[in-house]
Amino acid sequence: MDIRNIDKVGSEPFVVRVTVFLQQGVLDVQGRTIRNALANRYTAFDDVRVGKVIDLVVQPEAQWQDKLKDICDTLLTNPVMEVYEIEVVG
Repeated sequence: MDIRNIDKVGSEPFVVRVTVFLQQGVLDVQGRTIRNALANRYTAFDDVRVGKVIDLVVQPEAQWQDKLKDICDTLLTNPVMEVYEIEVVG
């Protein structure tokens, strides 16, 4: 699991952003609906993917990375259908 901007982590609480998307090949009904609506007025968009963004305030403690991965795999996403990215944002 890669965590972008992990060098921002210090001794103070920080914000981690988890971005979740459907895996490629899984039908994104919301994305298709938006794409179809855009196609009526704009031609510059070939595809639209809809996801979710979850911000968590994390206490810098031992093994926080492993705990975060477990939370993402068991609570925040459906690993069968979704993929996620993690980034330290503040």
